[in-house]
Amino acid sequence: MTLIEATGKKVTFLHHLIGLLRLKGVSVVHDRLEKLRGPEWQGIADLLMTRALAPAFVLENGAALVRKGGRMLFFQGAPDRSGWEALLKQHPELRLEQISPVALPFTNESRSLILLKVAED
Repeated sequence: MTLIEATGKKVTFLHHLIGLLRLKGVSVVHDRLEKLRGPEWQGIADLLMTRALAPAFVLENGAALVRKGGRMLFFQGAPDRSGWEALLKQHPELRLEQISPVALPFTNESRSLILLKVAED
């Protein structure tokens, strides 16, 4: 598992947690998603998950990191299938696989998990 974080303090904290929990196979890259370009980053991920980033930004800057047949997972507000379908028209290599509504614990606020799949050609 590779964690990508742009903020130095958070990178330090993640390294601390990885050591404290003795996690194996987890690394942290101190960089921004939009800067991860080039052949060494192409198709390196089976799954790309994000937190607090705009979907259009992630699709534009992160889709190339996911291997063909891989997936992207987004945690968002209320389900919006038509919004996702419109957004994905700009990314023909991606397919909307599933939207799962979820309710936040204690508050019951509506959220959704959006699963996209990268075409295998």
